[in-house]
Amino acid sequence: MSRFVKGQSGNPAGKPKGAVNPQLKMLREAADQILPTLVAEALAGNMRAVELILDRAIPRAKPQTMPEPFELPEVGLLDQVQAIMKQTAAGELSASVAGEIAALITAAGRIEEIDVLRDEVAALKAALEIRPKPREVK
Repeated sequence: MSRFVKGQSGNPAGKPKGAVNPQLKMLREAADQILPTLVAEALAGNMRAVELILDRAIPRAKPQTMPEPFELPEVGLLDQVQAIMKQTAAGELSASVAGEIAALITAAGRIEEIDVLRDEVAALKAALEIRPKPREVK
């Protein structure tokens, strides 16, 4: 059996329906006076006022999805980045998608670099092991 009864508050002495924080109520009442001043400031060139208005009035841009699959050249990482730049310049890719793909290519380059360094370290270790050890001086 459930501890809670449907339709009955678990906290009958709690906040009543429709209760509003007093500070929020005050801000809502003052908004009619504040907003025209903020707009006037923005029109006068106050960039902070412009930023406040735009941040709240215009929704943030959503990341773009890749329009359709495409192949990158397998030649090298620089060629891949250049291909992305050409597609972006031609309007085939959005800048945000191009940036995400370029970040992936950069990560692949770092991984490739780590692989090369690991192989070089292994080769150096192997070379040191087969090298004759120096004789002790008496």
